[in-house]
Amino acid sequence: MDRQLAKSLIRAVGHEYGYVVSGDDQDTEFDVYFDREKHGIAFQIKHSTHATARDGGWLQVHHFEGEPISWGPALHSLRSMGDVVAFCQTLITFAQIKSKRQI
Repeated sequence: MDRQLAKSLIRAVGHEYGYVVSGDDQDTEFDVYFDREKHGIAFQIKHSTHATARDGGWLQVHHFEGEPISWGPALHSLRSMGDVVAFCQTLITFAQIKSKRQI
């Protein structure tokens, strides 16, 4: 899988749908989130470290588990561009259904 293209797509979708996206395209890990304390929608995307996964250009996705900043184990493995597109659809869906407070 083209890991750079995958990260660029995730980052672009994150920005488009109002997520905070940390770091830059060259980072081996970055966060994509809404205000963690209010919405609980937060992901950390990292280069996979297992030899086969690393050689295949895979990414792993961790979910936020609370403060102090705590990321759980990898729950998703993005192994193909199809997986990346499906994850981006998750970002889009979560952005559309997140809690919206009325003032």
